[in-house]
Amino acid sequence: MFDCQSDTDDWLNDLMSKDFAYDYHETFLHMLNSLDAPRSHWLLKSSVHSFYLDTFLRHYPQAKLIMIHRPLDAVLPSFCRTQLTAVNGFFDEADSISRDRLMKRCIQCIGKMVEFIMKFRAHRHDQSDQSHNNIFDVTYDILIKSPIETVRRIYGHFDLRWSNEFEAAMEAWIRENPQGKQGRHTYSLSEFGLTHEDIEAQYADYINLFLRSSATDCAQTNQLLPTNEQPESL
Repeated sequence: MFDCQSDTDDWLNDLMSKDFAYDYHETFLHMLNSLDAPRSHWLLKSSVHSFYLDTFLRHYPQAKLIMIHRPLDAVLPSFCRTQLTAVNGFFDEADSISRDRLMKRCIQCIGKMVEFIMKFRAHRHDQSDQSHNNIFDVTYDILIKSPIETVRRIYGHFDLRWSNEFEAAMEAWIRENPQGKQGRHTYSLSEFGLTHEDIEAQYADYINLFLRSSATDCAQTNQLLPTNEQPESL
């Protein structure tokens, strides 16, 4: 990888409309739905949507957003380690130049995601309607500590149907699939030249908004959303 941006970097960072990509995404999802529709609803999970949440909601105006917030001193090294693992067939990790460039881009990518999430939330907060009601915030720690209760809160927030059978199925799945069943993903801040203090300073607004309390919900978060200029990415 060279110091100049690759085509992918240019595409992700370009602020032009991405409606064409979501036109394809929506068409593809309709095709899947016509062949194998879920019994209740589709569940989409991709961090890439964080770059284009406004565009996403233009295409899926009825979508319900569940935003899980995890301490960034875990997110950043985890993301870096995942990306290194994904590309280890293309270069040797001993190649420090390529490794450092990849790590720089990983950190920039997370920084952009945080920046766009904060701008999106501030914009939604400024709107006069109740559009923020389609967002539910929860910390990762609370989700892991109380998964059933967290899902119950989500279903209550979005007025979704709950059943005893559904709860029993979740309990059975949790018993059969404990965290770490497929192995552990190991990483640390120091191996990527990161420090807790740097992260605290760089992402102070995000951390204060979503991670300071033990549990956050939509009402609490929207009362606190900042409207001032957002922090720059690393």
